[in-house]
Amino acid sequence: MPRYRQQAGFSLLEVVVAFGLFVTLGTVVLDGFAGGSKSVVRAEHYSVATAHAQSLLDTLSVMRPIEVGERTGELGDGFSFAQRITPYQWPDEQTPDLDLAAFVLEVSVYWDGSAQTQTVTLRTLAIDSIDHADR
Repeated sequence: MPRYRQQAGFSLLEVVVAFGLFVTLGTVVLDGFAGGSKSVVRAEHYSVATAHAQSLLDTLSVMRPIEVGERTGELGDGFSFAQRITPYQWPDEQTPDLDLAAFVLEVSVYWDGSAQTQTVTLRTLAIDSIDHADR
């Protein structure tokens, strides 16, 4: 009767199972990297949009006289904006007796995101003299 030598190594079944585990783990890791890169791109868009909105708001806040109204436009790089200036509505019991007028300055910056239009909106109050506000 012939004797069989024991062979060192892996069986075909062990190799197939190991390969399957390797592919599964590789897919999970690559999916994690893809999700991370999408988050980085999204954060970059929000950062650029916030910088555009802050710049537009800064420009509005130093304009005198402040004029009530709306304006829209394109910023380039896929961003667009809308500006809105409205009179501030004081609560009745808190209306100051000053020669000043208050305004709400609002700037929204829009861009096309992966699934829908994304928006960053900034608001602030600005004060102007009544002389400027009436013109």
